[in-house]
Amino acid sequence: MFSNERFTDFQYIGEGGMGTVYKVFDHHLGKTCALKLYKHSLTEAETKVSMRESALWFTFRDYGHVVEVYEILEFEPGKVGILMEYIDQGNLRSQLNAGTLSIKDKILALFDISCALMSCLKTVPGFCHLDIKPQNCLRTRYGLTKLTDFGLALAKPVDLLEKSTSWAKQGTHKSMFVRSHDGAFCAGTPLYMSPEQIIGCKNPDERSDVYALGVMALELLSGKHPLADLPDVHSVFNAHLKGSLGRLAREFFPSIFALNSGILINSLDVDPGKRPTIAEINSFLFANLSDIPLGYLNRNLLKLPDPVDETLRTARSLWTLGRSEEAIKHLHRNLVMDPFQADSWYLLAQWNWTSKLQPMLAERLDGNLDLLLQETCIYAIRALILDKKYSDPQTQEGLLVGVIIPQMAFQLTQRKGNHDKFRGKRKDNINWEEYTKWVNNLVNEQSIWLKGQERRIEEVEGKSRCLCIRCGEVKMYIIMRCPRCGFLPTDIKSLYITYLTNLLLKSGMRNSEGVGHVPYQIRMNYLRQMGKNIDNCVDAFINRSEFKNELRAFSKGMGAKLLDMLYNGPNLEEMKRLEDFHRHIKKRRFSDKVRNFFGFFSKKQ
Repeated sequence: MFSNERFTDFQYIGEGGMGTVYKVFDHHLGKTCALKLYKHSLTEAETKVSMRESALWFTFRDYGHVVEVYEILEFEPGKVGILMEYIDQGNLRSQLNAGTLSIKDKILALFDISCALMSCLKTVPGFCHLDIKPQNCLRTRYGLTKLTDFGLALAKPVDLLEKSTSWAKQGTHKSMFVRSHDGAFCAGTPLYMSPEQIIGCKNPDERSDVYALGVMALELLSGKHPLADLPDVHSVFNAHLKGSLGRLAREFFPSIFALNSGILINSLDVDPGKRPTIAEINSFLFANLSDIPLGYLNRNLLKLPDPVDETLRTARSLWTLGRSEEAIKHLHRNLVMDPFQADSWYLLAQWNWTSKLQPMLAERLDGNLDLLLQETCIYAIRALILDKKYSDPQTQEGLLVGVIIPQMAFQLTQRKGNHDKFRGKRKDNINWEEYTKWVNNLVNEQSIWLKGQERRIEEVEGKSRCLCIRCGEVKMYIIMRCPRCGFLPTDIKSLYITYLTNLLLKSGMRNSEGVGHVPYQIRMNYLRQMGKNIDNCVDAFINRSEFKNELRAFSKGMGAKLLDMLYNGPNLEEMKRLEDFHRHIKKRRFSDKVRNFFGFFSKKQ
């Protein structure tokens, strides 16, 4: 539910047909975000579209080439908002107008958006964005371009016909739903709409996005949209239908691309059947970026979010969208990978209690009550073991975990031989021995489970996590482009500082007694805390007396190999050399030894 206590510092960013976007500070996440609030005046049909946009956008949240949705919020029944990452450098339209983009920047931006569309198609077969344009492509400080605004992706003519107007009255730069004079329904932005969108195709597919990407390529690389000066939408539509942009592309693209530009030219063909696929355009753009580090050309730029926050926000968002069973599956799936999420176990216990146990008890239903209550107790005990806050009965969470659920467990143990216990009949001979035995067995089983999970996590989790030294985001390996801000460490010093952020995670931390091994998840949490204060951490690394000597040694050994891989990609011989590379670090608080580490290719140790 929306809360003014959660969000402060509202600043207006922009407005669309169904919602308004604000820059806000989220006190729950502790950072600046963008918040899209849907208008309260939406019709029932428009509300359905907004819910579909929220659900679809949320599906793509893990991809670095798509603006990340943190959470779907419900302000009142049927009215939702989208909380997403805030990108302060604006969109491609503003940067194009400012003249700050080089030709390589523009080609890389097109590559990034084609990666976004490929990821969306992989997740949702048949996906079509329907509104690809520079305004919907946001660019980070370090040159990563992200796709945003999925409002038209699932729109259907039946949803918004009542909003349709004569297209002669509409502008050419804004997204719209219109109905032409012959009754055809159109959805999109006129300057970027494919011919099949214009004539009201009922089932557009990725080929419409291919056309829009071709239009955007022509605009970015030439510096101006070739149809921008036409007087009205009618003229723009006619130009699309007559293939005017295809003719311009045949004249212009060969002067930009060293390789045969036929694929990009064909993207603007009037006939959808003659256009290439998104993947083919992506390969073409990749080939034309051969002179930049390969680290910039990662097609699968996956985020590595905080598992606890991410899991809880995802579950709450799915519940907001009415997908409760999917929310439960998501919690279970993530708890298999990371079983130390106390809040997730609590959420499962709460869900069982409010949605299953209470209705069964209220209706005097028997069913699988024993098994369900035992399952709920297990969830509650795991939350209690992992986080002491659930032992405080003064809080709502502690009351449920520490009082209500144990009371129900007590009733469960007394139920044997007395089927009427839950029907309100009193039994004087309370079986405390049975209850104590049941509780002890359950607690012992969960303690054994917890130790087993710690061993499993340590055996299977990778040790190559590190931080982006610009924004503090946790990423999977050193030579990976940051999926949040787009930064890639392309020099020895940046590589080494990134490398140092990994050492505490790998093997440098000790437990509170100064001995033994610290569980992986605790070290990951420590790494995330470092990320929240990344500037100070980087300064601390650089100001160490050993830094210059260590940097010099790093540049002659592992650093040189990493740099070569970053630009040219790895080969088997280099991978073997890196596996065998070891060197000493003098500062004990970081590590006694640097083990074989070179990114996501590292072997299990």
